[in-house]
Amino acid sequence: MRALLIAVAAAGCAASVAAYAASDPAPNKDDERVICRRGEGTVGSRLGEQRVCRTRGEWRRMDQTTRREVQEFRRQMESRSVALGRAEPAGGPPQ
Repeated sequence: MRALLIAVAAAGCAASVAAYAASDPAPNKDDERVICRRGEGTVGSRLGEQRVCRTRGEWRRMDQTTRREVQEFRRQMESRSVALGRAEPAGGPPQ
């Protein structure tokens, strides 16, 4: 389940790159600062790890979009579990 959430989050980031570019009409000075992150390479491989640089505003919008998509995915999975009679808490089964 965790791997599925990670895959959905990664797909959401890739799919929403164009969508967030036009969503912020008036960025402030702090949003224009460039921040570089590592690790956006091939999923499951350290060989594909690379450095990606974007503005702070772009990273913030991507993080918000990803968080929103993961929450929506979790809601959908919970509603399906309830419909099938297998209701579990949002964090998964108790350990």
